[in-house]
Amino acid sequence: MKKIQIKRVFLVDEAHNYMVLPQDYIGTLTDAAILDSLYQLGRDVWIGNELYHIVHQDGQIRHLRYEVTLVTQYEKSWYNLLLDAVRRI
Repeated sequence: MKKIQIKRVFLVDEAHNYMVLPQDYIGTLTDAAILDSLYQLGRDVWIGNELYHIVHQDGQIRHLRYEVTLVTQYEKSWYNLLLDAVRRI
């Protein structure tokens, strides 16, 4: 098995509920580069060094914080794929 480092982006609300964004990023990218690629004028706002997503809900404004985390994914190597194919015969 090969270990692959990827980065995932989560949206975190005030109650610390996490929502995963669907796109994965290469593990060598910096967090700042990933957040810069997500930023849209009018939709997001930088507060300090953190990026927040602005949501208007029920007449109130909520700020959802973007959080980048490093995740380890395991991928089968060619050797493991070959063994699986032989076992199926």
